[in-house]
Amino acid sequence: MRRKNIIALLAVTMVMAFSACGKTEEDLGTNASMQEEMTLNSEQISKETESEQSESVSDEMETETTQQLEIDGMQIYGDILDHLYEVMTNGDENYEAQDGENGILEVLLWMDSRDALDSVGYTIQDISGDGIPELLLGAVKETDGDKAWGNNIYAVYTCVDGTPSLSFEGWARSSYQYIGDGAFYYYGSGGAMYSIFGTYTISEDGTALDCNDYYFTYEKDESLEEIGFYHNTSGEWDKSVSEELDITADEFWKIEEGLENQVDKIEMTPFSQYTAE
Repeated sequence: MRRKNIIALLAVTMVMAFSACGKTEEDLGTNASMQEEMTLNSEQISKETESEQSESVSDEMETETTQQLEIDGMQIYGDILDHLYEVMTNGDENYEAQDGENGILEVLLWMDSRDALDSVGYTIQDISGDGIPELLLGAVKETDGDKAWGNNIYAVYTCVDGTPSLSFEGWARSSYQYIGDGAFYYYGSGGAMYSIFGTYTISEDGTALDCNDYYFTYEKDESLEEIGFYHNTSGEWDKSVSEELDITADEFWKIEEGLENQVDKIEMTPFSQYTAE
């Protein structure tokens, strides 16, 4: 009798054990699924956090780089900006232009000091891509609150061995307009018969301009009765090193129109917002 009771008790225990075991496996399956989902969610959150942190670090580095360019640029070109501010504010009509100042002095010929300070601006940025910021001086053509834009460039400076160096300059009859990516549209005139236009790109070290295309008009012979159209990539106003184009005047000026349409605006700071040291 006692043996039967023991057997029965074992049977009940085994049934309960198997029942409990089945329930546990089901629960473990559910728990494993929940744990896996929680792990995936954790990994997703971790990735998103890492991505946000990476973007934040990238933004901070970009901001620091921009600020560094501005700080270094002001240290490099501060004396030039101070001098030009002084010329526009207190200059007299007998002042003789130095290299890089011709375009700005033309402005002063027909504007008073206050208007000139509003109409001439500057920007410091690395347009040559060599890591050294250039100073661009130009005409302010558009304003919106504290922001201003222009595209007609009076002069560009770069830094060579810690010293500012003039890369090139422009003025009314020999003008440069920015078209982006370190390139400039050029237009010059030597009278009714002689016109020049083309594009240039600033050199890798920022010290000069490299010619891309150079178009110009010139008389075909000494009779001066017929105008020829010419092109080269050397930037020389010389028929002997140029190709004569077999096109009409309309076609020639269509080329000029296409190049001029590439002109882009560049953000500048008007000198009226500059504080001289």
